[in-house]
Amino acid sequence: MKRFVQLCIAVLALTVSSYAQAPSQASFLLARAVALLDNNYFGFVKFDLPALDKSAKAKLEVVCKGLPSCDYQQGLPVLDELISSLGDGHTFRMSALRRAEFNANQSNQPMRGVGLKFAPLPDASALVVTRVLEGSPAALAGLKRGDVVLGVNGSLSRFKSASEATTAITELEASATSLRFEVQQVGQSKTILLEPKMISPWLPSLEIKNDVAIITFYQFLTPLVASQVHQHVQTAQSANAKAIILDVRGSGGGSAFESMGSAGAFYEPVGTNFETIGNKGSYQFKDGVINTDGYTVWRLNNPVRWTKPVLVLTNRISRSAAEYMTYFLQRPGRAKVLGERTAGVLNTSTGLYSLPDGSTFAITAGRSSTLDGVPHPEFVTPDMEMTDDMAALAKGRDLILEKALELLR
Repeated sequence: MKRFVQLCIAVLALTVSSYAQAPSQASFLLARAVALLDNNYFGFVKFDLPALDKSAKAKLEVVCKGLPSCDYQQGLPVLDELISSLGDGHTFRMSALRRAEFNANQSNQPMRGVGLKFAPLPDASALVVTRVLEGSPAALAGLKRGDVVLGVNGSLSRFKSASEATTAITELEASATSLRFEVQQVGQSKTILLEPKMISPWLPSLEIKNDVAIITFYQFLTPLVASQVHQHVQTAQSANAKAIILDVRGSGGGSAFESMGSAGAFYEPVGTNFETIGNKGSYQFKDGVINTDGYTVWRLNNPVRWTKPVLVLTNRISRSAAEYMTYFLQRPGRAKVLGERTAGVLNTSTGLYSLPDGSTFAITAGRSSTLDGVPHPEFVTPDMEMTDDMAALAKGRDLILEKALELLR
C-alpha cells in the first residue's frame, strides 16, 4: 500500500512537472514560425536561423518572466522583431484583419471600409490622402487626393508612427459604426463623419486628362485587374488618347498572372521563370493566355494592344506585382519609368502560411528571372528619378504626374 501511495505521488509530481514545462502559447508561436522559415524560405538573404532562434527565445524568456502565462500577445513583438531582422521585404507577418482583406481582394468580395488610402505627411502627425475609391463613403463626402487628415476619432499624434495610425484606422473601419475625420482641404479645416460600409475591391481606375489616359493601380490580387486594364485601354483607344500613364505608386502585390496580363496590353510576350524549393516553372503571356509547359493556366477575354507611348509612375512603396508589371515594360524599352526606386521585391515571390494566433506568415518562397534566364533585379530603377513629394501633394501639387504630362505634350 505504501509503495502504491509513493507511486501515485511520483506520477502526480511528474504530471505537475510536465504541465509546468509545457510550451506556452508564445513559445509555440515562435517555434512554429522558425520551423516555417526553415522549411520554406528560398530568398536571397543569408541568415543564421539557429542563432536568430536562440536570440528570440532569450528575449521571450525576459518578456514572459514572472507572468502566470505567456500568450500569443507577448510572443508577437518578439516574432516581429525576428522577422524584421531578416531584412527581406517579401517576408513579413500579416494580422488576421490584413489577411481577411487579402482574402476579400483575392476572391473579389466586398469589405468594410470608407474608401481611403494614406501616406505619411513628413514632419507632422498627419496623413495625406493618396487615393479615394469612386462611390465610397469618402468620395461621396467630398474627400480628395491631397487632403490632409489630422485626426480620426482623436488626434493622430497619439500614435507612434504613420503606419500605426493607418493600422488603427483600418481596425476602426472594420468595427466602428462611424469615424470622425478631422481634415484640411486646401488650407481649410473641417470635420467629416464617415460611416463605413461594404465596398468593392480597388480595381484599376481610368482618367483622361489632356488627351492622356491615366490608369491608376491599387493592387493586383483581384482576378479582374488585367481585364479592367484591357477595358481601359480600349476606352483610351476610342477616345483617341495620344499616350497612357500607368500609375503604380502605392500599389501593392498580388497575382503574377494579373501582372503579366496587365503588361500584355502594351507588349508581348511577357513572363517570368519562378523557382521554389524543388520546383521550377516558366510562365508566358501571349495572345491573351498564359502558358506553362505547354498548358494554358490563365486566359483573358477580348485582349487589346496599345501601340502608342507609355509612361509608368513609381514610388518607394510600389511593390511585388506592381514591380513585375513595370519591369516587363521597362526591360524591352516599351515604357519609360518616372518616379522613385521601387520597394525591392522584384526578384522573389511569396508563400502564405498560417500561424497559431490567427495571423499569417508571408515567407519568401521563390526566386524569379526573365524568360531567357536572366535573374530579375531587386528594384525597378526609374529612367527619370523624382521624389514622390507628399508635402507638395498636401498643397495640391502632384509633381510626378505633372512631369509625366509635361513629357507627353
